[in-house]
Amino acid sequence: MKINPLIKNRRMWFILLLLLIIGAIDYFTNLYQSPFDLVFREFYLIPVFLGAYWFGKSGGVSTGIIASAVYLPCAILAAPAGSSLFASNLIELVLFNAVGVVFGTMRDREKASEKEKLEAVMAMAGCVGHELNNPLAIALQATQILQEEMEPESEHQQTLQSIEKNLKRMRDLIKKITAINHIELTHYVGKSNIVDLGKSTP
Repeated sequence: MKINPLIKNRRMWFILLLLLIIGAIDYFTNLYQSPFDLVFREFYLIPVFLGAYWFGKSGGVSTGIIASAVYLPCAILAAPAGSSLFASNLIELVLFNAVGVVFGTMRDREKASEKEKLEAVMAMAGCVGHELNNPLAIALQATQILQEEMEPESEHQQTLQSIEKNLKRMRDLIKKITAINHIELTHYVGKSNIVDLGKSTP
């Protein structure tokens, strides 16, 4: 499913803003000099997760690299080289990128699976539409011919008009089914959901 460019840009700016806010809090307070820094540094994972979720592996990797770049000076300042805290901070940098790669890869696979399901639904919709269109067109044509042959005041004229109206509704419904380009669900009976044709078509 393609992301609207406007939404994509907003998401990218939101991630960057989030990284800047986390970095600013980290640097302009004394968090990196306190034990709380061990907890606070995990906040950098939030934009990494968002980048991977919204943009897949490429987004996860990019956000992980940016998060690492933002946190790196703080990681160096927080402890003397060779100390256990210094090593822990460097491991955290590796974690940012590992999370971006792993979670982003998982998200890409999920999107690929969703795409396969959508393609299957669209193929089925196209098949159903094709199979129904021919007999429907014949029935509609027959109804119109019968109406032309009957007297306007005939008692069956109203019935035929009702049949024609419903056949046209079916034809319009088939057009919507064959035009599905993404899946939007709506609540139905009980706990079940059905495809919302109005929202699933252009």
